[in-house]
Amino acid sequence: TTNSVSDKPVGFGTLDQNNALVFLYSTSLKVYTLQPKIGTKNLAFQRTMDTVNDVIQVNFEEFVLIGNNSVTRFNYSSGLFTEIANNLINPVVCFDELSEELLIGSGSELFRYNYYSGNLLYSARVNGTIKSLAVRYNK
Repeated sequence: TTNSVSDKPVGFGTLDQNNALVFLYSTSLKVYTLQPKIGTKNLAFQRTMDTVNDVIQVNFEEFVLIGNNSVTRFNYSSGLFTEIANNLINPVVCFDELSEELLIGSGSELFRYNYYSGNLLYSARVNGTIKSLAVRYNK
């Protein structure tokens, strides 16, 4: 399969030591499996989505897809796309590996979701606009 001229790379991932993933977006999301050692590229998934601007890899098969107004969970093994949150304003996202929670900033609102259940655990409004999120731990 060839890429459209307008396909924009929005993320990369790894499945194992032999397989990488590239996520491309124009009017739909395309996920290609790459095998660099033997030089193959195969279209694994294609899905019409509003937008995808960034991808966060959670583990070897789970990815978070970040759009202009939504955040979606993607499981490569099952091919399942699950919307976690919508009606967002240019969301910024961070995955907390320790608690397995997804933090989402949207405008002046902060949301905390259980990543695997998708349940909203907490929300708060802050002064100003949330520009980025990061999880930090003390030793």
